[in-house]
Amino acid sequence: MPPADERKSISALQFLRAALKENPTPADADFLASIVKVRAVLAAKTDVDAAFLPDPVRAGYLERSIDGITVYVPFNLVSLFRKTTCTIS
Repeated sequence: MPPADERKSISALQFLRAALKENPTPADADFLASIVKVRAVLAAKTDVDAAFLPDPVRAGYLERSIDGITVYVPFNLVSLFRKTTCTIS
């Protein structure tokens, strides 16, 4: 996986174009972005430790810190995660 500063996020409009292979309107993109943000809010604290919170910058992602490392998880997977102790060799 590339370093964080090299990763690029995909906009809602780019996602719609790729998924639908059409030209969605900016209103369609805004609507999709709002749905994803709401889903992230609804997924908050559904993990075992109730620690993941919506990331205000990355729509649809939740974040938490484990041993000083920030972890980002998409809303649809957050309930599968639990706190673990990270060991870095």
